[in-house]
Order: sequence, then C-alpha cells, then structure tokens
Amino acid sequence: IRQRDAELHALREGKMRILKQELVIRELETQKDEWAQEKKQRDQADEINQENMNNQLAALTKELKDTKDLMAAQANENAAMQNAKQQMESELKDTMKKLETTTLQLKHERVQSTHNLDKAKHDVEELRKEYMKVQDENKKALVDLETNMREGAEQKKQSMVIDELTRENDELHRL
Repeated sequence: IRQRDAELHALREGKMRILKQELVIRELETQKDEWAQEKKQRDQADEINQENMNNQLAALTKELKDTKDLMAAQANENAAMQNAKQQMESELKDTMKKLETTTLQLKHERVQSTHNLDKAKHDVEELRKEYMKVQDENKKALVDLETNMREGAEQKKQSMVIDELTRENDELHRL
C-alpha cells in the first residue's frame, strides 16, 4: 500500500509538472502573440518614418531643382546684362556688382541645399541601420521563442510517455 501510495504520489507530482509545463507553453504562446503584435506596430512605425523621410527628400529635391532653375534664370539675366553692356557702359558696373552678389548668394544656397541633402541622406541611412538592428533583434527573439516552443514540445512528449507508463502501471495493478 505504501509503495502504491508512493507511486500515486509520484504520478500526481508528474501530473502537476505536466500542468505546469502546459501553463508555461500557454504563456509562451501568449508572449509570442504579443511579440508579433509589437513587431507589427514597429513595422508600421517604420513605414511611417520611411514615408516621412521620403517626403523630406522630395522637398529637398524640389528645393534643389528650384535653386537650379534660379541659377538658369540668373544665367539668362547674365545674357541680358551683356546686351545692356553694349548700350550703356556705366550701367554695366552696377549690374555686375549686383550679379556677383546674387551669384554668391546662389552659390551659398546651392552649398546649403547640398549640405541639407547630404544630411537627409545620412539621416535616412541612420534610420535604415536602426531598422535593421530592430529587425535583427526581432529575428533573435523569434529564434528564442522557437527554441522555447521546441523544449515545451519535448516536455509534452515526456509527459505523454509518463501518462502511458502510468496507464500501463494502473493496468498492471488492476491485474
């Protein structure tokens, strides 16, 4: 009877371990779902950030185009100045001073636009690196989760073997 009581006690402990393992498996599945939801939210945020960066890049591109158009307009104005030179020598000096000032401003604006574009490219690259880092972290978490799920499946197999042995033991006791 003591031996049977000890075996029953061992079986109860085994069942408790099985129940605990099933609870752990449920918790892991819940955690997996939560991670999937968090990943989805991060992916959506990344898409929004990418769209914002694309909008900023488009704005900088437009600004660069406007600067080029302004420079083309300035070149046309230079041609008009050459025609005015033939008409009046005195106006040429004043016009050339204005032209030099405007050209310097345009060069400064072009340098500034180039700098802004380089900064935007750098920012996009930093965001891409951050996105890749988050993606790598997500991959690692998924691998860990899969490992945990495999371990849980192995424990479930062991509990099934224990149940089978328990049934066989019960049948032997009945005989």
